[in-house]
Amino acid sequence: PTASYNMLSNGTKLITNLINKNAKNPIYKAELVDSLMLIYDQMIENYPKYAVSTRNNKALNMYNFYKDSPKKLYDGLDEIIAANQEKVKANILLFHMNTAINLYKDGMLDEETVINVYENAMDLIDKITPKTEIEKKSNENVKSDIDNLFSQSQVASCDKLLEIFTPKLAAESDNLALAKNIVKIMMRTDECTEQTGGERQYRSGYRT
Repeated sequence: PTASYNMLSNGTKLITNLINKNAKNPIYKAELVDSLMLIYDQMIENYPKYAVSTRNNKALNMYNFYKDSPKKLYDGLDEIIAANQEKVKANILLFHMNTAINLYKDGMLDEETVINVYENAMDLIDKITPKTEIEKKSNENVKSDIDNLFSQSQVASCDKLLEIFTPKLAAESDNLALAKNIVKIMMRTDECTEQTGGERQYRSGYRT
């Protein structure tokens, strides 16, 4: 209880160094990674003032050290994104998207979950306030990368997208933002579009 924030922060650096030095000792490495995550949890619990940045740092280390446990990585990133919202680091959204797609390919996530991850990532990245022009450009690149990941993943067929989105739109028929987002997502699926006189016509009945 009397440990300072700096003491715990320095502790994460020391343990990270130990993890890297013991990369060839999987059992000890796993124990060290667990200890690292425990320290982050203690920092979040006892120093709420720094909780956002601590969660972001925890997420980055999850991505570094949970690559052999994709479901654990996905769940951890999911929890941090839910807590930090628009204060999350943009690249964490990219890691989350990539992990979700890999889990889908392994049969561990369904199409709707991956689409929800994509929708949430694109929504949050637009809400992130960059502190510098460099960060702004970096976030724009991350947004483009997320878009490309989703469009190339072929997660859902056009029919599946219609199955998922039709009831959503029916329930919120006046939600223009939702309708625009649905069209945008369907534009990522070639099967959903056919070129007619220079205008893209969508099988869902929407036109742009």
